[in-house]
Order: sequence, then structure tokens, then C-alpha cells
Amino acid sequence: MKRFLFPVAAFTAAPLPAFCQSSFHHFEARHSHPLEITPDGTRILAVNSLEGRLSVFLPGTEALPSPVLIAEIPVGQEPVTVRAASGTVAWVVNELSDSISIVDLTKHRVIHTLRVPDEPADVVFAGGRAFVSCGRANEIAVFDTAAYTEIARIPLQGLFPRAMAASPDGSRVYAAFLLSGNNTTVLPFREAPVPPVPLNPALPPPPQTALIVPDSDSRVPYDVTDHDIAEIDTASLTVTRYREGAGTNVTALAVEPAGTLWAAAWEARNLIRFESALNGIFSESRLAKFGAGEAPQIVNLNPEALSPQVPPAVKNQSLAQPMALLADAERNSLWLAAFGSDRLAEVDSGGTVLRRIDLRRPGTRATVRGPRGLAKRNATGHLFALNKLSDTLSVVSVNSGAVLAEVPVSSHDPMPAAQREGRGKFYDARLSGNGTVSCGACHPDADNDGIAWDLGDPGGEMLTLIGYGYSIGEPWPVDRPAHPMKGPMVTQSLRGIRETAPFHWRGDRQRIQDFNGSFANLQSGSLLSETEMDHVAGYIESLRNHPNPNRNPDNSLKPIVAGGDPARGRQLFEQLNVCSKCHTGPRGTNHVLDEFTGVLTQQPVKNATLEHSYKKVFFTPQAATSLSGYGFTHDGSGSRLPRGHEYDQDRFRLYENAERDVTAYVLSFETDTPPAAAESLTVTRTGSAPAEDPLAFRMLMETQAAAGHCDLLIEGIIGGRRRSFLFDPAAGLYAGDSQSPPPQNFAALLRELRSDESLTLHGVTAGSGRRRALDRDGDGILNADEPLPELRLIAAPLRLDWEPSPDLFPEQSGSLQIWNPLMLPPSRELPETNARSFFRLTRTW
Repeated sequence: MKRFLFPVAAFTAAPLPAFCQSSFHHFEARHSHPLEITPDGTRILAVNSLEGRLSVFLPGTEALPSPVLIAEIPVGQEPVTVRAASGTVAWVVNELSDSISIVDLTKHRVIHTLRVPDEPADVVFAGGRAFVSCGRANEIAVFDTAAYTEIARIPLQGLFPRAMAASPDGSRVYAAFLLSGNNTTVLPFREAPVPPVPLNPALPPPPQTALIVPDSDSRVPYDVTDHDIAEIDTASLTVTRYREGAGTNVTALAVEPAGTLWAAAWEARNLIRFESALNGIFSESRLAKFGAGEAPQIVNLNPEALSPQVPPAVKNQSLAQPMALLADAERNSLWLAAFGSDRLAEVDSGGTVLRRIDLRRPGTRATVRGPRGLAKRNATGHLFALNKLSDTLSVVSVNSGAVLAEVPVSSHDPMPAAQREGRGKFYDARLSGNGTVSCGACHPDADNDGIAWDLGDPGGEMLTLIGYGYSIGEPWPVDRPAHPMKGPMVTQSLRGIRETAPFHWRGDRQRIQDFNGSFANLQSGSLLSETEMDHVAGYIESLRNHPNPNRNPDNSLKPIVAGGDPARGRQLFEQLNVCSKCHTGPRGTNHVLDEFTGVLTQQPVKNATLEHSYKKVFFTPQAATSLSGYGFTHDGSGSRLPRGHEYDQDRFRLYENAERDVTAYVLSFETDTPPAAAESLTVTRTGSAPAEDPLAFRMLMETQAAAGHCDLLIEGIIGGRRRSFLFDPAAGLYAGDSQSPPPQNFAALLRELRSDESLTLHGVTAGSGRRRALDRDGDGILNADEPLPELRLIAAPLRLDWEPSPDLFPEQSGSLQIWNPLMLPPSRELPETNARSFFRLTRTW
């Protein structure tokens, strides 16, 4: 918000409305393209996912390389991508809000909010159209960039399209599948061979378990699709072909000026059985170069790190989990960002790593960086890296490879320091024995990798867990012996797992801290200290799920889901005790290790939550091909809901369409985030985007806020000033970010809008609205009432001086109408000039 400098009188803050409060939480946004330089090179754009803002920087100079933050523009929730459509307009992809924020970079405001299918990830421009990858929906949404209207949707045969790129001539766009898989699947336990004999002679024979195999195994009657990249014709809006062979999880794309396509990927080695054999080597970080042929050239980024422990000289060169690529036409090379090892690397056209650049610098904001975005400014020879884990922007000299500067992406850090430290430990591949793997290698962005692993231990020991027999009418505790050779288990998402202990498929971890052994036994590193593991646990407990897209905005059930009636399915789910005895409560589980012999396993498993079921519908072994090799159950073998358990007593035949309707209900199971907490809409004095009813939207959101399902806030420019408001359900009014004026109704806010201004209504999680709308730094002073420091001119030599602050920068004007940002740090000598100048301090937000 821009303000002139005036003396500030002391005041007593009026009490703020009593809104619901909660501890900090977030959704671990999957950054796709979080950093951009405008075509004219005058602005750097970076997403601030934790606060739902777009940060705008001046790029710095050779003499003063530190970028200067000049604006923090509110957009949707969990922005993951920003692309400049021109020098004045940017498109920001909001993963949680399922929207695109169209941002006017001259007036620092959102002018449109476009709705897109579930969990959008990236956007590229070609031929006057915008192509948006929509991850959970497995499709591309196409928009007219001038009219902001949707033209088409392109369905894709692949799982979770995410990173995108366009060919130099704009005739092709490419979309990479994050969960592409690696042609592996499971033989169900009834078809799998007998497990090997335990190495520990004290162990009894292991239970019969499933077996991970390639789909080329003669015992597998179907093919598992391995589409890594979709190639789309931008004229016909059709998929021309799919590229394969890049890796299990494809994370980034780049196209060279000559048209050569590069992909960054991770390759899972889940065909290797048992934790001891996988220790430290379970994931390969790689590049794939696609030429004229179908098969890509594969570049292993860590060819010498093939054992759990390697010499320091090898470990200190690791490039783990590549997550961003940038084609450098000026140097005829490729830049990559190794998220897990905090390094950048330059690669030549043949795939040879030319050099590595370490982004870690002692004594700065955080130890772990986590680079996720790259941009280059040829005018200064500066390479920029957006670091997700530290929320900083690094500036690197392309010529020397030196890190010249590092600045925060935002002026305020909402994440508690302990959670940030734990987050860093979770993704830090340098903690592993060879520097190539981390917890994040199987749980990218705290989610899952879409496959299963056999982490059994033939030399381990038996565990005795406590279970119950509610499903068979025996509600008393009983010992559940658990064998260490547990067989394949599908990677679980870590989002929303707080308050769901005991953890893991078998409930064999009472606390998140009990997973500390994985740092040594699976990553070949060392155990963390108790304090460090407490920080990791704090980070994981801060994560929340996305809303279930199969529910209505008011969290009610839709009339039809997957061909079934979820409302009737809910009735049957509760009537058929086969379901509701175990899958109770809002999470769909009673957290019990119930009687298990009739539910597709021969070992104790916990009654799993149902909130992730809607993501697991792509395993279809009954068909000739399956998009995924893994299904609903713990080992990935279940392909049908609710018969994924293969109950011995089939009660669904007693009711017409019972299986279809119960399936519809399970696929609609609510998560810990109601849909209203992720809704948004931009309005002007005359209306909103096409096909949107702003009155109906506002009434819905006010009702949801009153019910405690969300907080409702408004952000925008009113009367030339940036303002934000929070809806008070008790009063039915919107409290502003200043003591003056008093709370207003929505009609009054609209009347204050000028013709070129707009407001965006956001639903956010209950308890987070006040921090985002009214008191960003939590100091008890409303945002718009935060005082500015004194700005002083000091003579001999002439200097401009003020108290430094991360959200302040000076502007200079010769006319009091056109103000220009100054590249000046606090207390900076002014250049000599005969022109009359005016100076003011401006806030970035």
C-alpha cells in the first residue's frame, strides 16, 4: 500500500473482532514455474505461496545485485506458477484455489480470476492462447489470452500433468506427468510366490504378501501406461503423441531454441526388494533429452553415487531431485535446480555437467534453500533462483558462479522457525549417505510418488501391536503380531495426517518422531536429534489436505459421482456395518487394527482414512491398460470400491446399485479442508467473470463463514489504496485493515470502487483470515495503521536516510504524479542533480 510520509501520532488500537484463531498451517504448494522475468527485463516476479501473494522485484544492477522488493500483490491461495503474458500482465496459477489470477503489473492488482479444473500447476502461452495443466483433473484447460474465456479442455492419458513448456515456434506445447509411474505393478498376495526365508533365524515364516513386478511379467494380464510427457498441437488442440522413458516422476521441462526437449525426473528403484538393499540408493535423479527418436537419452546426474556411502568429494557434488530447468540460448546450455541438494548446475547440449553452484551461505535466513525456480537476465549476467524452503531469492553471477546476493521473497515470514527447520531436514538430501535421497524423494511436496515399495526387513524383529475386533463383534484389545517382512505398501501422503495416530499402514508408529530411523536405515545417514525430529514432526503436523473436488462448494454431496448417488451411498455405508464399523468419523477411520483376514491381506493393517480415495481410481487391472499400477489397498492391489477389500460376505448384492452408490460416497469423502476455504472470485462495480454470479457467490461464502467452514476476506484496490477486509459473521459486516472507517457492508465497498478497480473475495481456512486480511505480522496493529518511519535528507554530502525495514523502499518523483522506485538501501548517498526531486517511502503491501 502506498502512502505519503506524515508525522504519526500515538494511538491506542481498538479491539479487533473476535475471529476463530488457529496455529499456522499450509498446503505445501507444488511449485512448477514460481519465478519469472518480464519480457522487458524490468521486473522479477516470484510467488509467495505461504501468504498467497505475488512478489515483484526490481532486478538490481551489476554494482548493486540485490533485487529490491517493490510490491506484494494478493492473489489466490498457494500460487505455484507465474508467467508474464506481457510486460504489464502476469498470470498466476493458484493450486489450492483452482484458479488463475490475472495481475496488472502497473497497478499491482488482480483484474480477473479464472476458474480452472482441480489443482492447476502451470501455464504456457502459444498462438494467443493460454494452456493450463490441471493436475488432479488430468487435463489441459485452454483460454483466450485477450478475452480471458475458456476455449477448450484437452483430456490426457496420464496422471497429474504439471510442468509445461512450449516449442520456440508455438506450434507445440508439452505437459509432464508428475505421477507417470515406471511400468511397475503388484501381483496380489494370492498370486504372488512364497516370500523368501527370513535372515533372522528367530523369525517365524513371513505372511504371504503381494509382490512388486514390471508389467512385462507374464503373470500380469494388463499393461501399465508410462506416459511421461504429452505433446499437444496448438492449432488443433489435440494430443499428437506421448513421450516415454523419462522417469517415474517427471518434474520439469525445458525446450532449447532448436526445439530439443529436456525433462528432469526421478527414477524409483522399487523393483529392489527390502529396505536394507534400497538403503541410500532408492531414487535416481536424472535428465532425459528427447531427440528425433522415441527413446530419450538418459543422463544420471549422480553416476558415482551408486552405493549408500561415498567419499565426501563425491557427495559434495550431488545433484538430488532436479525440480527446475532453464534453457540458456546465450550460452547454448541448460541450467537445472537440484532441490534436494541446494545446488544449481549448468549442463551442455550433450548432457555433461559443466559446473555446480552451491546456494548455501552461512549466517543467512535458513540453512536449507530448496531451489525450485530459475530465471536469467542477460543484461547483467545474473541467474536467479527461487528457494522454496527458505523463501528467498538467490542471485548468481553466470560468469563466476558466485552467489552475489540472497533476499527474502516476502517482507514477512509467517512460518514458525521450528517448522521451517523441520521442513528443511525433511527435504535435505545432504543428510543422506551419498547426498542423493531424502524423505522428499518418496514424498514430493509431502505427498506421494504414486507407487509402492517393499521396505520389509528379513533380518528384523517381530512387533506386537494392539488391535481390536469391532468388525466381528469383539471390541476388546488383542495382540496383533506384525512381521518385519511386510511386503509392498503404497506411499502415503503426509498431508492432513495430524491427529491420525498410530501412523503408517500397519499403525506401527505411535508418533511422527518414530520415523527417525528412516534417516539411517533408508537414507544411509544419521539419526536426527530429538529436537530436530520434533521440528520435523511440527512441520508435518502443519500440513493440510486439499478439498475433495467431488463435493459442492458448500461441502454437500453432489447428485452424481462416478455414475453413482453419493447420498444414497452414504445411507448404505452406514447401514452396512461392513463399512461403518471400521471407517467411522470425519476421517473415515477409527484408527484401529481390526480383524484383517477377510480384507485382502494376511497381516494386521490399520483401518485407513478414506479422504484420499478419490485420487486412487486409476488402477484398472480388468482392462487391457491401466493408467496406474497401484490401487486402493495398502499393497496397491485393490481396484474396486467398496470391494477393494474383497469381503467374504457380499452384502452389496442385497441392494440395487449398492456398490456403485457406496463407491460414489467413498469418492466424495470430505477432507480436513472444506471446499469453501479454497474459493475465490474477482468482482468490479458492474459484475465479475463470465458465467459467475457475484451475489450468489458472496451469499454462499458468507453462509459458509457463519457456519465456521472458512473465513471470508476481501482484497483489492479501493479509491486508489490497497485495502483488505474480513467478514464478521456476527455483525454481517466487513471489518477493514484500519480503524477508520468502521466495518462496512459489501454494497458500501462496491460503491467506493473506481471504474478501473476490482475486489477479490477469498475463502480461506477458518482462523487464518485475520492474519491474511487484517494483521499480517500479528503485532496487534492493523495493516493500514502500521506507521512509517521518518524519512530524512542529510546534507554534505546529500543523503537519503530512514530506518531500514523489509517492506519499505523509497520512490522519487519530479511531478508528484509519476513515481519511480529507487535502487537505494537505507542511508544512501544521492547523486548530484539540478532537477527538483520529491521522495517518499512506500510499503510493498
